[in-house]
Amino acid sequence: MRLSRCSVFTKFSSKLLSACLVSVIASFVSMSVWAESKLKVLTNFTVLLQSALIALFVVAVIGLKWRDFLLHAFDPIQARVVGLKNDFLYYGLLIMLSLTVVGGLKAVGIILVISLLVAPGAIAFLMTRNFIYMLAIAVTVSIFACFFSVILSFHIDSAPAPTIVVTLSALFLLLLLKEIKGPLKKKVQME
Repeated sequence: MRLSRCSVFTKFSSKLLSACLVSVIASFVSMSVWAESKLKVLTNFTVLLQSALIALFVVAVIGLKWRDFLLHAFDPIQARVVGLKNDFLYYGLLIMLSLTVVGGLKAVGIILVISLLVAPGAIAFLMTRNFIYMLAIAVTVSIFACFFSVILSFHIDSAPAPTIVVTLSALFLLLLLKEIKGPLKKKVQME
């Protein structure tokens, strides 16, 4: 069966959209962890409150509508057939992503927001293909990376934000190398 350009693009965009959906939850959990560890620096309580309210809203919407978002991400045509409003889901996801970025920018800065939006979802996607497990793995990886990096940055006397980015990048590269080597081993063993 030959895939057209449209179907390849749809498969790629659905994977990208699902990774963004996973990262929305993971980024706010890990941003809250990082902000709490830097509470002395983060004296503006309203920023933390605003980030917490946005996180609560995003987690609540995804918790209530995760199946609709999942169907929309992986098969928008089926979602339309079932009766879901694709435009509402698409723009709702974009609004939640925008709220996440705006809330995160005030709390932790642009570099950390970008890395926390991309890396946990990508890491979870390398580890599993099950959507629920992706959500759990992305949140766990974010929390672990934030705690580990803040402790590591204290011991090596560096800034916490770049240490978090380096930790997430190293974890992603390790899993990517494992994923690349895995199929090659299976292919060699079969011959």
